[in-house]
Amino acid sequence: MRIGREDDNDLVLDSAACSRHHAEIVDQGGLFKITDLGSTNGIVIGDRRVPDYLLSEGLRLTLGDFELAFSFPAGQSAKTVAIPIGGGAVAAAPSTKVLYLHIQARDGVRAVKIVAGADYIIGRSQGSDVVLDDSGCSGRHAVIFWQDGRVMIRDLESANGTQVNSEAVLEAEIRTGDHLTLGRTEVLVSDQPPDTADDDILLRRTQLGLQLPAAPARAAHREEAHGHDAAPIPRWVMALAAVAVVVLVAVFAGSRLLNRVAPQSGRDGGPTAAAEEMIVEVRPVIRKELSFTVSAAGTVKPQRQVTVSAEIPGRVVSAPAERGSTVRAGDELIRLDDREIRLQITEASSSITTAQVELAREDYERKQRLFADGAVTRSALDQSKNQYLGLDSAYRSTQARIAQLKERAAKTRIHAPLTGTVARLEVEPGEFVAPGMPIAVIEDMEDVLVVVEVADRDVVRLRSLQVVEATSDAFPGKIFSGVVERVGGAANPVTRAFEVEARIANPDGELRSGMIISLRILLEKRNALVVPAAALLGEGAETARVVVVSNGVARSAEVTVGRRSDRDVELLSGLAEGDEVVVSGHDRLHDGQPVKTYRENP
Repeated sequence: MRIGREDDNDLVLDSAACSRHHAEIVDQGGLFKITDLGSTNGIVIGDRRVPDYLLSEGLRLTLGDFELAFSFPAGQSAKTVAIPIGGGAVAAAPSTKVLYLHIQARDGVRAVKIVAGADYIIGRSQGSDVVLDDSGCSGRHAVIFWQDGRVMIRDLESANGTQVNSEAVLEAEIRTGDHLTLGRTEVLVSDQPPDTADDDILLRRTQLGLQLPAAPARAAHREEAHGHDAAPIPRWVMALAAVAVVVLVAVFAGSRLLNRVAPQSGRDGGPTAAAEEMIVEVRPVIRKELSFTVSAAGTVKPQRQVTVSAEIPGRVVSAPAERGSTVRAGDELIRLDDREIRLQITEASSSITTAQVELAREDYERKQRLFADGAVTRSALDQSKNQYLGLDSAYRSTQARIAQLKERAAKTRIHAPLTGTVARLEVEPGEFVAPGMPIAVIEDMEDVLVVVEVADRDVVRLRSLQVVEATSDAFPGKIFSGVVERVGGAANPVTRAFEVEARIANPDGELRSGMIISLRILLEKRNALVVPAAALLGEGAETARVVVVSNGVARSAEVTVGRRSDRDVELLSGLAEGDEVVVSGHDRLHDGQPVKTYRENP
């Protein structure tokens, strides 16, 4: 059961405090566990936030601003393992078969006890029962479970698959001595306890308030009959018994193989009464709203990037800005040494003053009046005039020189041309810079751009301003919103793909240049009849085959399929809403075979 704010959840909590997909509850053979799906506000029990938790009778927890209380009905389905939650009478339990997984870890061999009566999720995620420190493993890689007295392993659509004795399997029986490969981790299946203490997952669950199943009566009776002082079984007897078991297993496996290969039909060509009845997982055909998207991955880059350079030579005396800091337009990035320029300005300012020019002008005007009265000669007047004009010209030239020096001095202060983040700072105090030399790189990351490549079958469905959802492994569970900015008009001649550029909002500055980010471009949403993708066999371009269960009998059916969306496929014809299709075990079925069914939460 998936819980969250979006309408595609099984339980919808309409609140902004809840994430789109907040948590999920999984039935692990009667042990119900709730797991956080990377939500913003998490799962809170009391005043403690937990990544996952086993549910028990009366438990109360908080999701966003909702409080959920849990209780369990008195009756249990046949599939439910008899491990009561929160107390109560213990029902009949399965056999107490125990296996040990010997896991090759970095620091040696680690052992995990596997007990009948519970499913064990194995993977890299901390929410798994058996956590593997292996980047080659998926978060939920595989599950080990009991079925009709047999120990089974099922791959959970992992990236690198699951192998049993070097053979890739989707679901297979495992036995003592088998070697499992999950990602890059090697696991030996054994019935012998390890020398060191092992991880007892079922015991850990019990410590959380769950009771173990009662010991089978047969085992208790045998203990009473032999007593505590019974003599140990001789080794030659155990060896002989082991050989007998191997022979019986080989005979049984051979007969199973012959039964599977040989046609099981009676006189009328139909299935025989002795046809093997299998247990398979089924899901119903349902109607739901499908979101059709185009997915691709790309690299984050800034919407604007500016390289700041020096305009004049000089030595760096200080760098107020730091790498990674946020600056506003006009903030000082680098300061160069301006002492020599300031000395030149002072020297030029003191050579010819305004007062000297003003005195020369007054003397020239006074001699003009005296010459008009005949008191001075023409020669004296001309001399005064030349002196005034010379000083005035020199003064103006000096002022122009001072203005140039001041402009040069201003360039010793290098400022940010835009608001953004200092991505790179190329110089340190004490270094000498030349004109044109790069000083810093500033990136405007308020919005970021992501360029991805899509195939030609997808690019024809893309348009500018289509809604984009972006996710990053650096921020699990968080979705960044954006739009398509540009759709390429020509394919890359090498990759034959088309470039699509999306603009993603980054108001908090969390996305940084160079990050890998995944995009989902929303094409459309529509209500459709869907079938689980896991149910399809022999899928073609438009048709596929599924196994339908009706009245306990499996029948093959051909269906017409449309487009895919996540784990579902659009169903155009061939089945009706409510029909049950097999999603696990259908590769071992034949038409008309009787089956028993069970359902798991999708």
